[in-house]
Amino acid sequence: CGQTLTKKTVGVAHKKLPCGTQVVFAYQGRWARAKVIDRGPHIGGRTWDLTQRLAKRLGTVPAGTATVKAVVAP
Repeated sequence: CGQTLTKKTVGVAHKKLPCGTQVVFAYQGRWARAKVIDRGPHIGGRTWDLTQRLAKRLGTVPAGTATVKAVVAP
């Protein structure tokens, strides 16, 4: 999508949603909003690929993978 990834980037990759789409994620009582910034994930069976910053906000680090709820924001 043309965005440069840094350690501070909050974003997500999704194969079908257009770049810039806002998505709200929830995990174990935490929530965060992020936009689609990339195509992917490139690992089979996964729907989303969160940046490390977003994963930290949600509390899914250090697990590496987690089942999160996601809703496309209006």
